Amino acid sequence: MGLFDIFKKKNTDANVQNESAEETLDHETELKVAEQALKAVEKKTLTPCVRLELVDNRPSIFESKVGGMGYVPHDGTIPEDKKGRQLRLLA
Repeated sequence: MGLFDIFKKKNTDANVQNESAEETLDHETELKVAEQALKAVEKKTLTPCVRLELVDNRPSIFESKVGGMGYVPHDGTIPEDKKGRQLRLLA
């Protein structure tokens, strides 16, 4: 290895470091763009929701429930669809 080969090697190492820094910068830019895109999608598709926790005990007729017979007061009528069929309780 000659005297000038040392400078060539240093120059080559510097180029590799610069390329690596550029790749890191490009990677960071891609991550920022991806995060912004994800936030935009979340903002457009975010939907409020409620989480239900079901239990095995038997509710009274006045308590909330999923499925089964709903409470209808004595002077009320059971809800029906357009064809006159009684609707079942969903929740």
